[in-house]
Amino acid sequence: MNRRNFIKSSLISLISTKSLTVANAKTNLNGKKKGNIAVVGAGAFGGWTAYHLLRKGYSVTLLDVFGPGNSRASSGGDSRVIRGIYGEDKIYVDLVARSFKLWKRYQKQWHQSLYSPTGALWFFQIDDIYAQKSLPIVNKAGLKSEQLSKAEVEKRYPQINLSGLKSFYYEHEAGYLPARHCCQVVLE
Repeated sequence: MNRRNFIKSSLISLISTKSLTVANAKTNLNGKKKGNIAVVGAGAFGGWTAYHLLRKGYSVTLLDVFGPGNSRASSGGDSRVIRGIYGEDKIYVDLVARSFKLWKRYQKQWHQSLYSPTGALWFFQIDDIYAQKSLPIVNKAGLKSEQLSKAEVEKRYPQINLSGLKSFYYEHEAGYLPARHCCQVVLE
């Protein structure tokens, strides 16, 4: 079977499924029609892709067999941690820095609770090179993060047993996203 036939049969199978959810069959948001696009998958990537295509002038149909934010999707659970420490992977840090701004903007614009900043405390038993290399990148991106001494952690978090732990980092803007809820809100 060639690629074209595989895609055709997959779409036909998807469209004929009883549990298919057509999540968004809207005309674009700015009134100018550029074309029709079907986005398959109403998780985080599919939902945001459909949303931004609508904003750019496309008519979008968002399809998902199990609905937005479903438990079978990687973005369908109740919670996801969002953080900026990604070692030397600057591209991820930059994406996270931008996403924090967007989460805050849409949270305010849509009057929905989407992102809850909680901070994240990182512990390392041995090699902490991952966090060490990330710290300058994270801070340059505007995401405040710092290395803490064991004494500082003991003072701030006396309930945590630090035995066997060597180094500690605190990421101030890391937080929690209610993933399923976020997918459903984007869909609306």
